[in-house]
Amino acid sequence: MFLQIVVSINGSELHRYSFTENEILIGRSSECDVLLDNPGVSRTHAKLLRQGERVQVIDLNSGNGTFLNGQSVTQALVNSGDIIGIGKFSLTAKLAAEALPDSEPQAAAEPEPVSSSTVFLRPEETRKILEKTQVAPKPAAIAPVRPRQNEVVKSSASWLFFAGAAVGLLCGWLIWG
Repeated sequence: MFLQIVVSINGSELHRYSFTENEILIGRSSECDVLLDNPGVSRTHAKLLRQGERVQVIDLNSGNGTFLNGQSVTQALVNSGDIIGIGKFSLTAKLAAEALPDSEPQAAAEPEPVSSSTVFLRPEETRKILEKTQVAPKPAAIAPVRPRQNEVVKSSASWLFFAGAAVGLLCGWLIWG
């Protein structure tokens, strides 16, 4: 049995998946099985669990929530034809005897005008980009060392202090004197 997942946005199919695994991770992280690259999707947003002939969706404490047929859920059974909402994506999941053909969506005769600045990449392309941009952790910062004050600066600062004090005393003596 295959767990078939179709990802779409505004009715336009983006990608198809077929899994034999019992647990499918969905999110923005390159470690997820179903990669949804969008700020509205948490790194590990939700997971699908196959339990025999049943599929369950479980929200993984995502920031924006997981929805089943428009209702917010923390976990719920998914029936054939149900729509899972994650961010601005719609996912349909069902069990089937055959794998879905992994093909690109058919282009419409006249493309619709683009209404947002979102760019959609295939999950493999997104993973490659994320792997290239991962930054290695920085070593622990070392506290800056304060430079030693130059002895000349110390002596000139002292001299300036005493000169100011002497001028102040002299002015005070002349005025109140």
